[in-house]
Amino acid sequence: MDPDTGSPLMRNLKLSMLACAALVVLATGTASAARVVVLEVRGDDSSDFEDMLVESLKAQHDVVESRAFDRAARREGVGDELDASAIAKVARSLDAVAVLDPMLAKRDGEWEFMIKVRGRDGKVKRKMKIELDAPRLGAKGKKKVSKAVLEVLDEVLSKDKRSDAPRISKDKPRAIEDEEADDNPLPVAKGKGKSRGKAAKGTPKVSARRDEAPVERKARGRGDDEADGADETEEAEADEADEEDLDKVAEEAEDEDDDEEDRPRPKRSRSGAREIRRAGILVEAGSTVITRKLTFTSRDFEQAPRGYPGSPVPTAHVAGEVFPVAIAKPKNIGAVLGFYGEYDKVMSLTTRTSQAMDIPLTTEQLRWTVGAKLRYSFGKAANLPSIYAGFGYGRRAFIVDRSNLPDGVGLDLPDVDYRLYEPVVGLRFPVGTERLALTLGGRALLMQKAGAIQYDNEYGAAKITGAEGEAIIDAAITRMVLLRLRGSYTQIGYAFVGNGAQTNNRDGDPDTQDVGGAKDVWIGATAALAVIY
Repeated sequence: MDPDTGSPLMRNLKLSMLACAALVVLATGTASAARVVVLEVRGDDSSDFEDMLVESLKAQHDVVESRAFDRAARREGVGDELDASAIAKVARSLDAVAVLDPMLAKRDGEWEFMIKVRGRDGKVKRKMKIELDAPRLGAKGKKKVSKAVLEVLDEVLSKDKRSDAPRISKDKPRAIEDEEADDNPLPVAKGKGKSRGKAAKGTPKVSARRDEAPVERKARGRGDDEADGADETEEAEADEADEEDLDKVAEEAEDEDDDEEDRPRPKRSRSGAREIRRAGILVEAGSTVITRKLTFTSRDFEQAPRGYPGSPVPTAHVAGEVFPVAIAKPKNIGAVLGFYGEYDKVMSLTTRTSQAMDIPLTTEQLRWTVGAKLRYSFGKAANLPSIYAGFGYGRRAFIVDRSNLPDGVGLDLPDVDYRLYEPVVGLRFPVGTERLALTLGGRALLMQKAGAIQYDNEYGAAKITGAEGEAIIDAAITRMVLLRLRGSYTQIGYAFVGNGAQTNNRDGDPDTQDVGGAKDVWIGATAALAVIY
């Protein structure tokens, strides 16, 4: 006999069952997000492995990246050595319940990627070790390692029985507010998206049993995904190989007797993993003293040009460079590309002619250049050298305003307005410490035009060559402020072809060349303060 489905008792029973089912679905289908710290991956200059860990966690958890952790460590007064108690102290200040402590190392000819999963107390709860053919992972390898990391982290979090351990709703993840004024706030990757639910097909197995020796398999470091249109059979074989290669182990660590594996991390950079030589932004301002001397090569005769003896004059100086990727990821391969600019301008300069010494002639003298450069830093230590190479376009000008001269009075000095390309190379090497460094650089000056000096009524066409050498001393006042001293020497040489009025007709005889060449020398000394990030 069928029950009376329309009775109030049955309706209430159905509603109760539906409510319970809904609660079960909500409880099982919406996992709470935890705040997890990802420390800097020791041994990884590219930051690729840290990026992989952050990306794999942020879909389900709130992630505190290494630089935000370092800033919090400075606020808490934690020293350079990070032991379990120090990590726990900083983790508590960030409301973090787990810390990933990763390292990339080469042992016995093989690369190993190791991750210690630390709890809220800073002690190691689980360890993972993945063997690699090379210090990198392709897209498929990263995906499978990421899944394994999530599984191990979930195990650790599920065994955390602290009732006061903070949990953060996935729907409204909390953000960390950086109260430190001297650093820009670093965004925290926030939990979003759907929960993972059941592991997807192809997820690597993770064994965490104490009573079995860990079985390690080699994770092949794959390159980019196969090109579009690759054969489906090859893709299937690659997936299968990845699945086998990334079978690995996460072994549980005992808190009390794991002294060797839980040694303090080595010294961190006090700047939050940022080195002076890897600065993402540099802006400098100061003053340059420039001396210009123009001399001519000619035979000895009364009408020979006197040139320009020059005297030191001060200029306003600004310069800067930006490496966009290095702002957020100083060790990423993309951080090698940057852009730079320099500008010097004499604020007040006058020139006089011997024919009218009482008339000051306003003179414009300036120099600027913009370009792109590649910068490469050797090794992992902050006090190792770095090199750079670039290519720019610039202008150097010395132009006299002759409008105030009376009729018939002239100035025997040609204007120059150089437009040129500048290939540049340099070597920067710290002197014992990263806070003091010497840079030696040079650039070729590939002249496009030189201005009025090449007009027919002046010295005419010429073969022009130029080069510049510079030396820079950087002394760090703080981690973000440098005293920068620069000295430069620029020489531009002319070999006149003899078709200008001033090269052939200075003595009244156009049949002989009177002036064969010229040398234009600019000497500069700069003192500036530079702010870096």
